[in-house]
Order: sequence, then C-alpha cells, then structure tokens
Amino acid sequence: MHNLSLSVATSSRAVHLNLSSKTKIYLCDFCPFTAINQALLRRHLLIHSGERPFQCFRCWKSFNQNANLKRHLLIHSGERPFQCFRCWKSFNQNANLKRHILIHSGEKPYQCNLCGKRFVQKGHLKRHIKVHIGVKPHECIVCKKCFTQKASLRVHSLSHTQEKPFECFICGKFFLTKSNLKKHNRSNKPRKIHKCNVCSYMTLYTTSLQKHLLKHTGEKPYQCTICKIRFTTKSNLKTHLITHTGLKPYHCDTCGKSFRQKSHLQAHSLTHTGERPFQCGICGKSFTTKGNLKQHSIVHIKGKQHRCTICNYTTTKTTNLHTHMLVHTGEKPFRCSICGKGFTTKSNLKQHSVTHMRKKQHKCTFCNYTTFKTDHLRNHILTHTGEKPFQCGLCGKCFTTKTNLKVHLKVHNKMPYHSIPLRP
Repeated sequence: MHNLSLSVATSSRAVHLNLSSKTKIYLCDFCPFTAINQALLRRHLLIHSGERPFQCFRCWKSFNQNANLKRHLLIHSGERPFQCFRCWKSFNQNANLKRHILIHSGEKPYQCNLCGKRFVQKGHLKRHIKVHIGVKPHECIVCKKCFTQKASLRVHSLSHTQEKPFECFICGKFFLTKSNLKKHNRSNKPRKIHKCNVCSYMTLYTTSLQKHLLKHTGEKPYQCTICKIRFTTKSNLKTHLITHTGLKPYHCDTCGKSFRQKSHLQAHSLTHTGERPFQCGICGKSFTTKGNLKQHSIVHIKGKQHRCTICNYTTTKTTNLHTHMLVHTGEKPFRCSICGKGFTTKSNLKQHSVTHMRKKQHKCTFCNYTTFKTDHLRNHILTHTGEKPFQCGLCGKCFTTKTNLKVHLKVHNKMPYHSIPLRP
C-alpha cells in the first residue's frame, strides 16, 4: 500500500483549467480522478489508502465516507425512503432504486463474455461469472468453509462469534439475520383472531380475512387493463401483468436463471441447496414445492375416486372429470370472441387471448411499415422526421436510437484518455 499524504494544499497537481480561468482542478497522483476542490480529493484518497474511519456502532462495519455509513445505517433502522413510482416497492438506498427501475424498463446492460447471458445489475454478472470458473474465494477463518459471495460468508461468520446485530425495538431481543428479525416482528403483533362468518377459516390479520371472503362472494375486484382478466388480490394482478411485459425480474444468484414470479425463483433455488422443506405428514416424503406435496397427498386420500367410463382416467375432483370428458366428446364450450376458435377449458382460452394482445400491429402514418412493437415504430418514425434525440455527452454527435449511441460510445472507450474530443 502506498504511503499516502492526505495534504493537498500545496500539491503541484492543482492546475488551471485554462489560461483565462482562475478555476483549479485537483488531480489524483494514483489514478485519472479529478476534483474541483481539496475536500473532494481528500475524500477520494481514502480509496487508495484503504482507510475506513467511519464505523457502524451496530455491526462495526467500516466505511471510507460518512455518506456511505449513513446509507448503511438505514439497513438497521429499517427505513426505506426511496420508492419506485411503478410498483411502489421501497429501498434504503437511491442506487438500489435505480437498479430496480431497470427491471421495469427491461434493460440488461451487463453481459457475460462466456455465455452471452445479460443481467440488470453488475453484481449479478459478477456472481454469475463465478458459476463458470467454480471459484469460492471467501473462506471462513474458523471452519475453512468457502463461499462464492462475501455476504454469505458474513452471515456464516456470525454463527461462530454468536453475534446478533439485528435488534427488535419492541422487546430488545437480538437476531442473527434481518429476515429472522422480520419474522419476529410479525409475531409481536396483537393476537386477536378474526373469524370467517361463512366457514371455519381463522386468521390473525384483517387483510387475510378480507381476501378470504372474496372466495365466498366470488368477487374479483382487480382487473387487467390489457386482457380484462380479473383477480381477487392486487398481488395476483401484479404477478399477472409481468406476463404481458415479458420481463423476468427475479434472478437466481447461483446460475443467473430468470423467473417471472418470486415463488418460482424460491422453488428453483432449492434445486441448488438440495432442500425439500415440504414434508408429507402421512409417509414422511419430502418435496421442493407445496404444489408437489399437494399432488402427492392425493395418493393418501381415501375419498371417492371419480373414474372415466371411456378410459382409465381417475381423479378425486368432479370438475377435473368434467373437463376430461370433453376430450372424448370433442366439445369446445369456450370460444374466442376475436377469431371464433374453440377450447375445452377456460384457462386455454385465456392463454390463447393473450396472443391477440401481443399481435396488435402498429402502422406508420408516413409509409407502409408495420410492427408489433411500439418502440420499433417510434424509432422508425425518426427516419421520416430526421430527429436524433440521443446525444453523445463527449463529442456532441446525435443518433436516432439509444443502441446507435451505445455503439458510438465504444469508440471513445477505445481512445486514449487525453485524445477524447470534448464538446465546445
């Protein structure tokens, strides 16, 4: 490590921007960084010196800047002041919010050079690369267990020290992880039981009871504005909307695979850990998902089996038997209102209806150009108007599409730092 002097008052690296200006810029002796004042340069030099003078009093993690410490403290307080205007999800850091917004835009700027897979976040790409090289660089100094991620090692290390940095502000109890604290906080809520007037259902939460009552009333108050399908809960509608965008916002940290739903990611993650948390209470067999357990449980059901009179098909549900019988009768009672095509089940009709939504053609008003995507049409119209809305911040050159601007920026990246033409 360099023996760094943080005194920059008499630095010979302070130079005038130009001969006619009295403004100085301060240059770092170790990298191309420049600052407009001494305070910014001093703060930057901490990166090279390795000094971390700002320490968290809760978990003793150190930082080279006070601003970074303040951001970190939000983790312990649970405060999330930065909110997404699209889905209202909250974050404790503005940087995390910016990364999250990429999920809605569909942008994946970070690409793996080995397999070509793209990622929303640079951190996801770094973790993904470790899959290719098989490296687990983070080793526990106590038991020598290795981890691909530093965060995983940090949580594991606490099991040796018996440290529990996350405190409940209600009862003062400490926890090893933030997720354990959240579970505990839920248990601290008043234990008033809410009962359903129609059936024997009981819950601790009024919101859960309200959702449950919709099953009895048949109400589906949340409607998709694209395909008009209705849902009983807002969360089900949000999950459904992702199918129209084509986005897969939930990424596996181990293999980089993407999923539309969080539950699908959770089920997939178990394939890496080998966990089977759902156990049959009758035979003890374990499963990775609740759905698989339910399917298995049918084996033990001693209730009435409904058998098809034409083939060997059997089921415990009469509705399933009715649907199955349509295969033999050839009936297709569910008809598409757009093209008239018939289907045996309502779910198959819904699936088909989405294809009509996707195939909406957008036409250019200037020529015969047509496309299924609105962004393609917007880019095409620029060829008629002559507009070039994407401008290079270095040389001022303009482009019709963001992609062309990105390609152009690579030219500057290959040029030596001193020869990049700056805008006048």
